[in-house]
Amino acid sequence: MNSIYQALYEEDYDYGVARTIERKGPFYLPYTGFVEDWEPLVLRLTEGESCDYLSSNLGCRLCSGKLKNIFEDGAASTDKLQWLPVEVQSDAESLTYWILHFPDPPDVLDLEKSILAGDFVVKPVFAREKLYDHAVFSYPEAGELTFFVSEPVKCTIENASCTGLELSPAPVV
Repeated sequence: MNSIYQALYEEDYDYGVARTIERKGPFYLPYTGFVEDWEPLVLRLTEGESCDYLSSNLGCRLCSGKLKNIFEDGAASTDKLQWLPVEVQSDAESLTYWILHFPDPPDVLDLEKSILAGDFVVKPVFAREKLYDHAVFSYPEAGELTFFVSEPVKCTIENASCTGLELSPAPVV
C-alpha cells in the first residue's frame, strides 16, 4: 500500500482567488449523489494569478484542466469523480476550471483511531485495508475541500509542476 496525502492550498505563494460575480448566498454540493442540472458558474479572478488548484469564495475544490486530467488518469476504477465546469475570468483571459465532486465517497476511515467530535471528523486516520483500491477520494461528510490522493498521483502532480496545492502525508494504520 502506498502512502496517502491530503491536498491543501499552497500557502507560500500569492495565488489569486476566484470570486462569484452574480451568485448570492451560500453554495452547497450534496454530500452524496451526482449533481444534476448543473449550470456552469462564472467567477472573477482577484488578488493574484491563476494556478492549478485555485481557491474561491465558494469553498469547493476548483481544479485546472491539467489537474483534472491527472486526477482522471490516476483515479482507481472504484473512485467516483464528477466534474462541474466553471468559467474563471481575469483581465487577460477566460479559463475553464472544474469543481471536483465526490458523489460516492468511500468508507475508508479507521473510526477507532480517527479523532472525532460527535459525528465530525477532526483528524482522519485511514484504515489500510479500506484504501486498497482508492487513489483520488474523500470520505463521507468530509466537506467541500477535503480530499486525498495516493503516492503515484502525488508524484504525477509534482512531475507536472502543478501549482496552488501542497500534499501533506495522512495517517494510515
